[in-house]
Amino acid sequence: MSSKLNRPHYFENLDATRFLGFFHVFLAHCFFTTSTVVKQSKAFHFVDVTIKAGFLGLDYFFVLSAFLLTWLALNERHKTGQFHATFFMIRRGIRLWPLYFLLVLGVYLIHDVLSERFDWNVLPPLRTFLLFYSNFYIIEHGQKFLFLLVFFWSIAVEEQFYLFWAFVLKFLHRYIVWICFALILSSLIFRAVF
Repeated sequence: MSSKLNRPHYFENLDATRFLGFFHVFLAHCFFTTSTVVKQSKAFHFVDVTIKAGFLGLDYFFVLSAFLLTWLALNERHKTGQFHATFFMIRRGIRLWPLYFLLVLGVYLIHDVLSERFDWNVLPPLRTFLLFYSNFYIIEHGQKFLFLLVFFWSIAVEEQFYLFWAFVLKFLHRYIVWICFALILSSLIFRAVF
């Protein structure tokens, strides 16, 4: 009985929704063209408008991740009486940082070595990716740099959330419902402004 209580909870019913979220994001990235003839066709317009809604799958992944992390943290607080923000951040970092930093540093190294040979776009400052604020860089400067790095805006959003949410779960957990409402409202305002 006690081993059952110590096992991490698995939300089996979320598997299908994970697939649908992934599939929507996948489709949203599949349909593009540079041909003006194709772009002007009604069929492409229909597919483009319909598929672009697939980016909601990305929003779904953010919400799902927030739900699961919050559930785990609140469960930890319930069982032990406290939440270890440091361990929370370490667990998040171990899963992501090694590959992330390897890719970022590899891209910058290759870019520095080969940029004299090829006419490549200038990359954002390296600190943009090392400090996880590429999402704000893209808002301010656009995304006309190496395609691979553009996608890292979502990792920046995740890392910012982890840091903020660890603070909330550690010190402000009593106000979590109000903080959630404030986050929803501020995100709608932020989206309207930017």
